[in-house]
Amino acid sequence: MNSYATTLVVAFSAVLAFVGLGGAFDDAIAGGSTPTAAVVPAIENGSRVTPSGALVPAVSRQAAIIPEFLAEPAILRRLLTNVSSEGTMPGSVMAAVGGNSEYLYHWSRDAAITMREVLERVRRGGDAAEEAKLVGTLDDYFDFSWRSVLSPTESGHGEPKVTPRAEPFTEEWGRPQNDGPALRALLGVDYYEWLLDHPNATSRNAPGANQLRSSLLPMIKSDLDYLELNWRAPSFDVWEEVLADHYYTRAVQERAFRRASELAQRLGDATSEQRFRSTADEIRTSLLGYWDEQEGVLRTHLPESFVRGKDYKASGLDTTVLMARMHTGADAKAILDDQLLATATRLEDAFHEQYAVNHVEKAPLVGRYPEDRYTGLPHQDREGGGNPWLITTNAFAELHYRVADALGSEGAVTFTDRNAAFYLTALDSKRTARGHAALEELGDLLGLHDGERTLRTDSDAFERLQSALVDRGDSFLERVQENITAEGRHTEQIHRDTGAPIGAEQLTWNEASLLSAYRARRAALR
Repeated sequence: MNSYATTLVVAFSAVLAFVGLGGAFDDAIAGGSTPTAAVVPAIENGSRVTPSGALVPAVSRQAAIIPEFLAEPAILRRLLTNVSSEGTMPGSVMAAVGGNSEYLYHWSRDAAITMREVLERVRRGGDAAEEAKLVGTLDDYFDFSWRSVLSPTESGHGEPKVTPRAEPFTEEWGRPQNDGPALRALLGVDYYEWLLDHPNATSRNAPGANQLRSSLLPMIKSDLDYLELNWRAPSFDVWEEVLADHYYTRAVQERAFRRASELAQRLGDATSEQRFRSTADEIRTSLLGYWDEQEGVLRTHLPESFVRGKDYKASGLDTTVLMARMHTGADAKAILDDQLLATATRLEDAFHEQYAVNHVEKAPLVGRYPEDRYTGLPHQDREGGGNPWLITTNAFAELHYRVADALGSEGAVTFTDRNAAFYLTALDSKRTARGHAALEELGDLLGLHDGERTLRTDSDAFERLQSALVDRGDSFLERVQENITAEGRHTEQIHRDTGAPIGAEQLTWNEASLLSAYRARRAALR
């Protein structure tokens, strides 16, 4: 490890308390300066667990100063440099700006994930000038998206990417990708509702304005119309490698229809509400089929749905299953789902074993899926070539924060053979028991007796578990932060053996996933 990285590791160890629609729906359509360092408050709730297992009261956790390049304002600034970049059309979101010319495009999926973080920053409120600028950025994004949807492309709404001037990409690619229109529609619904709640917002899409009536709602409805006809059809996955029925795609589609039904209800459109809710229910039922009882994992796609593409993903494991819960704002019960946590444990175990960079006493850097062959270099795939990615490692950090938050919301947790290993690792990463053995060890560690398997919020052990989950999330982010330079430079991947940066440079999704993890951490510490 170079001296700069060593310095960062020491610094991070000290500062990881950072940042700590038809009907009326159709009627509506027809009608119409940053500091150089950030002071981060100490945790207000929860306690840190020392190596000896003793609890340190939350009030003793000191405020910390983290490097400016790792603070939220700097991350958001870097993200926005890839939006409406020089020489591109306003509203375009470049996937990455260096290292691989294939990334110099606007992906529907990546763009929606990126702009989600812009919307979430607007939702937090604050400086009026910043809000107006970010709202303008959102307006530009939806204008650009509408132009791209209207352009003649091979797969219509399911077209994965366009040029940064909203021109069709006509070369061979994995298409359609039907998660893109779902994420775009979901973001559109959430933005529209924010505008309804903030009628005085400075936006050319302000409710009642002709621009809104002639642009945003028709785009949402157009995406939903496309998805209603095509959600059962196979499409390519997030990694653009397999044509099949994918868990991630179905999950974001279900959420888009669910939120659209809520918006239709708010607009007084019972017909659209019922239509969207019915489709959401049907998709949700289909998601039940992705649990593989024999393997004990949520599969990334249904084997019988495979049409073509990479045929070596035998384990069925993929980090996108976790991302699906992150990107849909899953509720507490969905986050605490023992099937999800069992899948996370299997993924973590696989990457800890496979990657030499993980043969250390730290949280592992996380890859896409165990059989991955993509080296980060164009046309150089090879067996054993897959690497850790920053977005997937950030997803693991976010999962731990969201679980800690969900425990507080639910007020209790019941341990099972499926989820015990996830909690056990958070409490003590050196413990390797799995299944029922993990359940027994966890019970002993938390002081549960006589076969008791439920831990409630009024116990010291509950607080200890929550704190351990936050600490575990921090340890994943620490691995990511080791790979971001003081100038804010980063790459898509980290070499599995050497730890060298590799792949596309300044991946916009990297920044978005960091901001998403930070949001989850704040929620866990409320």
